[in-house]
Amino acid sequence: MPFEYKRAITDRTAPEVRAAIRRFRSLPLRERVRKPLLYWLLGDGTPPFKLTKPEAAYLRVSPFAHLGQICGTCLHAYDHTTTGTMICDQMRGVIHNEAWCRLWRPPIPKKRYEAYQNR
Repeated sequence: MPFEYKRAITDRTAPEVRAAIRRFRSLPLRERVRKPLLYWLLGDGTPPFKLTKPEAAYLRVSPFAHLGQICGTCLHAYDHTTTGTMICDQMRGVIHNEAWCRLWRPPIPKKRYEAYQNR
């Protein structure tokens, strides 16, 4: 059956994670297709550890766009494949490509990233 994640439970899997995976497997297939296992397990579990937009000094339009400092080029930003929105791994909520916040960091250079991936 699809979306069973047969190898998700091993002898080292914590009991509470084991129980959560079993709950996931009991969901209707439609729900399992809509939300991958990891996203379902994490759910909204990480936002409490992220900054709010005011704490991050988030601005809808980047004052540093001329320097390439926009969310679209930030190390922390990525497209959320499940929802189709752009999110940040440091700040809560949906972000916009042309926005900016004080957490902006340049992306990892492609050569350095490829070297890391090939280790």
